[in-house]
This record gives sequence, C-alpha cells and structure tokens, in this order.
Amino acid sequence: MKIPVKYKFTFFLFVLFFLSQIYSISAQTDQIRTGIYEGEYVEYFKNKLTLYLDRSKSADSLYLEQVNNFIIQHGAKLDSISHVSIWYIAEIQFIDTNSDAIKIIDDFKESELFEYVYLMGVIRLNNFFDPDETKF
Repeated sequence: MKIPVKYKFTFFLFVLFFLSQIYSISAQTDQIRTGIYEGEYVEYFKNKLTLYLDRSKSADSLYLEQVNNFIIQHGAKLDSISHVSIWYIAEIQFIDTNSDAIKIIDDFKESELFEYVYLMGVIRLNNFFDPDETKF
C-alpha cells in the first residue's frame, strides 16, 4: 500500500508542530525559579513581570512612551497588554537570560510608573486538586 504524498506531508507538519510545542514548554520550565520575596516563598518565571499601568494616565501617549522606555532600559520587551475591567495589564519579558525578575521587581515598583507590579507566578493544576482534601 502506497501512502499519498499529501498524507506524508500532513503527518510531517503534525510532528513538526508537536515537537515545537514540547520545546516551548521545556523552555518555559527552564525559566521557573523559587525564592523568598517580601517574606513569602514564591515560585515564579524568572524572566517575566506583570505590570498594572496607572489608570489615570493609561490614555496619555507621553506616559506610555515613558513606560516603554523604562521597560527597554531594563532590558525587557513588552509581551502583551490586556484590558481587564478598569485595568491595563502589561506583561513583559526580560531579553537577557541572566536577568532575574526577583532582583529587578523593586526597580519597577519604585519607579512609580505602575499601580501594581507582580512576579509572574507559576500556576500548577495539581495545586487545585488535593487528594487528601475531604469531600462533602
């Protein structure tokens, strides 16, 4: 039985896509760190921060330019901006692989450009499903 070329090509694309997803997950896992921040044990992505833009200035182009320059100055790039309710939330990623968000977060907080600044916390599904928890 001879397999048509289009099926071989489709299978090849599927395998290629699958491998790229595995690499992506592996690369993210390499960025997970644990540490103590403000007296709390944290598990976070070492190359990411979450920034809540100042609500009163979020429509001001000068403010947005200051924010962008500050992010670039600290060796980061903007990953995304989302609008949730009254907030504009920016996620940034540090370009330098040696950067550690826990060492840089205070610079962002002290800049007074943002209302809130957070480490990008790691969410593990297993934390939501405790087998020892009593069910009702």
